[in-house]
Amino acid sequence: MPPLLGAKLRYLRKQRQMTQIVFADLLGLGNQSSLSNLESGRRPPSLELVVKIAIKLEVSVDYLLQDNIPIEQNAPSRTVRQIAEAPAAYGYSTFGSRLQHLRRSMGETQASLAQALGLTSHTHISLLENDRKGPSIELLLRISEHFGTTSDELTRNITLISEE
Repeated sequence: MPPLLGAKLRYLRKQRQMTQIVFADLLGLGNQSSLSNLESGRRPPSLELVVKIAIKLEVSVDYLLQDNIPIEQNAPSRTVRQIAEAPAAYGYSTFGSRLQHLRRSMGETQASLAQALGLTSHTHISLLENDRKGPSIELLLRISEHFGTTSDELTRNITLISEE
């Protein structure tokens, strides 16, 4: 889990003058202790929850996940909602199809990409590209860095996919 994620959640909640109970309810977490665990860094969120938080609070996924973006800088030029409402990048609508397009456009094989990302097998890339598995937060950050793109571009529609 990115070290500043919990602090950014707390900052955003307080900036919007919400209690942990109200914020947890907004995010569908069920109870305040789940949010407390996220804010304190005791429990890492799923990628789907990070995307949901970005949409609900109208911030970018990159703001939440990138520790090089300061906590107070929470007004990115493009929010995840604006990106989600834009046409899909390259005409591809899922994380897996975007990943496959990026990999192929760079002339990489699944095996070479897996190696570049520090994965032990190309099977993981195959599962990602076929949308049979979602990336962890750490892997998403490595993928976005590898391809020089943003987490927001890669995660567009991820909540729609995971809720189907």
